[in-house]
Amino acid sequence: MVYDYQGFIGRADVLSAAGARYKNVKLIRLTGDLATIPLTEELQGEINAGEGRFVADSDFLTEQIEAAGRSLSANGTVAYAEAEYFGGWGDQTCRVWDRGIELLAEDRRDGAINHALQKLGVTRAEGKDEFDTVGMGRHRQVRCWADDTEHEIVPPQRSEFRRKQEP
Repeated sequence: MVYDYQGFIGRADVLSAAGARYKNVKLIRLTGDLATIPLTEELQGEINAGEGRFVADSDFLTEQIEAAGRSLSANGTVAYAEAEYFGGWGDQTCRVWDRGIELLAEDRRDGAINHALQKLGVTRAEGKDEFDTVGMGRHRQVRCWADDTEHEIVPPQRSEFRRKQEP
């Protein structure tokens, strides 16, 4: 079975600033006040702007995506999470920033996303880890997260951006 995710996780009010910067942002509600921005190919391309030197041993985290996460953390803690699994084999990478300062960096480690969620203040529910507690298992691929209109939050900045783009 495949699990493929790359994206930012944080409080919805903190992540909503991305809607003013990038047109391909989709803000998807998790549990409580947390949300995620799945890094679709379109959003990765927009952030990387034709560049994209990878950070450490990551498959998706570039210097530009790292800078975007650091910038998003200006108003609160933001995590970048990356996971790729196929047939039970795979790994996870994470970064966590708060007000531009890196709090956590784990590359290709089991449990990296749980560690990032702990930094975001997530307390695991009984019988679940942090990942399942916030609903990260709801979808198994980035595109499915981006297509989740049932849980999409349209940030005020994005609504304004959309109005400016319409004729």
